[in-house]
Amino acid sequence: MLDKLDNIVREGKLKYNGEIYPIYAHAGNGKVELYNDHALKTWTIFEYFLNNQEDLINNLFEQMRKEHSLTINYCDFKDFLHDIVVFHDIGKINPKFQKDKLTNRAFETLDIPLGVYSQHSYPSAFILLTVLSKKYNIEKNPALLTFVYAVLGHHTRLSSPHESSIGGTKFEDFIPTLVHLFELLGLENEKLVDIINTFGDDYGGVYDIFCDQLKEVDTSTISILYNLVYSDLIKADFIATSYAYDNLSRIKKNLYNFNERINRILLKKMTERFIEKQEEYKQKLNENELNKYRQEMFEEARKNLILPLENDKRVFYLKMPTGGGKTNTSLGLALEILKRKSADRLIYTLPYINILEQNYEYLKRVFDLKEPEEIRKIYSGTETIFDKDEKWKEKILTDDDFYNYPVICTTNVSLFNSIIKFNKKHKYRFSSLANCVIVLDEIQSLPPEYWPEFNFLINELAEKLNIYFIIMSATVPNLEKLKQTRKQDSKYVGEVSYLIKDPNKYFSKFERNTIKTTELPEFNISDKSGKENLKNYLKRICEENFSCEKNHGLIVLNTVHTSQTVYDIISELSKENGWRADIMLLNSTFLPVQKKSIINRINNFQDGERIILVSTQSIEAGMDVSFDFVIRDFTILDSIEQVRGRCNRHKEDESGNVYLIEIMRDNKSEHSMIYEKWRIENTREVLKDTGFDYTYNHIADYYDKVIDYINDELMNKHKITSADNIKNWNELKFEENDTPHNRYNNVFHVDIIQKDNSSFSFFVEIEAPLEQFTIKEIEYVKKLQKENGIHIISRDMILGKELIKYYRTELMKLKSRDFTEKKIFKREMMSILSKFVFSATIHKSKENLDFIFRDGRVGPFYIIKDENIGDDSQKWYSIKRGLKKGFLDRLHQNCFIL
Repeated sequence: MLDKLDNIVREGKLKYNGEIYPIYAHAGNGKVELYNDHALKTWTIFEYFLNNQEDLINNLFEQMRKEHSLTINYCDFKDFLHDIVVFHDIGKINPKFQKDKLTNRAFETLDIPLGVYSQHSYPSAFILLTVLSKKYNIEKNPALLTFVYAVLGHHTRLSSPHESSIGGTKFEDFIPTLVHLFELLGLENEKLVDIINTFGDDYGGVYDIFCDQLKEVDTSTISILYNLVYSDLIKADFIATSYAYDNLSRIKKNLYNFNERINRILLKKMTERFIEKQEEYKQKLNENELNKYRQEMFEEARKNLILPLENDKRVFYLKMPTGGGKTNTSLGLALEILKRKSADRLIYTLPYINILEQNYEYLKRVFDLKEPEEIRKIYSGTETIFDKDEKWKEKILTDDDFYNYPVICTTNVSLFNSIIKFNKKHKYRFSSLANCVIVLDEIQSLPPEYWPEFNFLINELAEKLNIYFIIMSATVPNLEKLKQTRKQDSKYVGEVSYLIKDPNKYFSKFERNTIKTTELPEFNISDKSGKENLKNYLKRICEENFSCEKNHGLIVLNTVHTSQTVYDIISELSKENGWRADIMLLNSTFLPVQKKSIINRINNFQDGERIILVSTQSIEAGMDVSFDFVIRDFTILDSIEQVRGRCNRHKEDESGNVYLIEIMRDNKSEHSMIYEKWRIENTREVLKDTGFDYTYNHIADYYDKVIDYINDELMNKHKITSADNIKNWNELKFEENDTPHNRYNNVFHVDIIQKDNSSFSFFVEIEAPLEQFTIKEIEYVKKLQKENGIHIISRDMILGKELIKYYRTELMKLKSRDFTEKKIFKREMMSILSKFVFSATIHKSKENLDFIFRDGRVGPFYIIKDENIGDDSQKWYSIKRGLKKGFLDRLHQNCFIL
């Protein structure tokens, strides 16, 4: 058997019954690639990744060897990985696969028994298992079974060994296929039942021993190594496939392109440019009294970084007040790490897309980086229109999928999905995180019930993949106090590195506003009197501030519907009282073109102008805007502190004014639809105890109570506690699909969006002005018009209706076309389509949404047609107001949108 398999790997040929059959790995457009060529290309690329991660993989293996008493050494393990890679597609020797999938005429006359499948991943894993058992004594090293599952799922998702053994439930379905393949390979005298007895899950074989070993595991070693090997395998396979009809020499020539990192030349440029910017900033220290403290914090954080770095610490907390210059400080810290340690990639993550753009531009400007060669923003609306050939475009798409850039700006969701989700598209990025500096901004925006899991993974990945995390926020919780396992004390065993030793000192310097509320007023706006009371309150607050020349106001609400209601009230007040104010509305259902216009307006208003922005909470985190006074519907303390950061942000005045209110509908507080009751109660307690005059120390106490609640209450309420969840990660019990119901199953599962809500994307058929698009996007649309004889541009506007109509038509045409061609088209179109798209988190309404849009969906988008756009009550969407309440009522009477 091994001789025949080795011959296939070396020469791409199968010898059977005196005949020689060429084995194809790929075929198309009149070209073929033999199996040996694909195997060698895949190994060449995998080995390149392996060499770049040599220290990490060696260390992980040595830990695994001790934990599982392996009898092989690291050199043997590298040989083992070589066999994993070169045999990962060995199931393609199946004559049915060769005939049906690759049109290999050499097999036309070969009889194929009934019941033989053309699927190749499972047969590949099964054959590989038999090969490895002969070469590496898996009976004595059952932990090696783990990596056979990487082959089993290399076209779908990271498979869970706990689900069943390779010789388990699937075996019966594949008996005819395996019998046929074993005969071709000269194994007719070797019974399949012997292999099942050895590795099956029904006979007390090696698989049972393997599962028993995993139950005793209390570290993440084997899990992280499994994720890492799988990630490198699927990347190497993908790249090799893209070079299917090229020579190996071309791959070798381009190897360095598969792992773009910050080299010495780029690091030198980034350092020099950052120093230049710092010198320019120092010249402005006297322009604003806060600049001096921003510089002090920068210097202190950089100084406090050095000793922990020398002691191999990799997780750092940067607690700085809002407006304290966290972004600039974090970049300076990242440079220090890149200069002093073996990290060579920078990933900057943010919680929201609306602030990603501005931070991306800041990084690009400060470091003087070229896009896309040196820096790239990666999210759903990333522009992928370049004046290059198809090969270049394909490389950009691949690099986006692989996180293959020296500097990356992306979302927290994108980053953590590469860790906590197990489908192939997410796992491409997992190995790219190794040897990185990762800046996590506003980590407290992640669901608190999963903070223990996030904290566990951050610390484990930092240690085992040489990742340096800078966790920063004005209100970052002390995650190290979370219990990660049942045996662990609430004080985390590791030492955490705080880069600002006394944050309270600086928070007091950044006190730029005062909470004027002494007793929280309630307004039930579901009845007329409550709405009138709110109107009178808003009139009084606005006019009090206007009289003191505080002309710029911000009102932040918890839901879209309430933002629209309050916007109407403020607009009426302005007209009735002659405020001559510019009243603006901004909520999560506004389109990017609208949001951009409003933010530009806010950033360019004059001191004497009166403006009031009514918004939802998306304005809070990271938006560099400043207002003289702020009114906030009641929320958790994190959000209160965030919105205070938008009031008198740069200390333009002596002090700004902040007001808290509580808006209710039908005697139910609106915050109760969004925030957990226990977090609201903790916030009320802080505000009551401090008379609404809390300090940084009170924020720290608040988070201690949040941590205590997670440790003592929250985990006990879940069927799967954080301790169980972490144990599942360590035992390789991964979810088999991405359903939220997995939170009730005994598998590792983490939600990034709250479990009762779902995020949906809506395409709105508006007409968008050309000025909102880049030159490349406009040229691309004009090219589409010319080549297809269509009209998407009219009167200097891009017509959303015609754009989505064209997109739908082309998707239908591309159904039978090459995968890469479809992918390029979708990604090129996405940056243009995204200007017409908003994403909304809607509470419990997917079924009704799918019914309403049963004939109005294109890809991931629910289409709001032009006839449903307008200000009339029966319309679904208003350009001035966003998604309308009437539409929400169609979904569910008590539906709300965040």
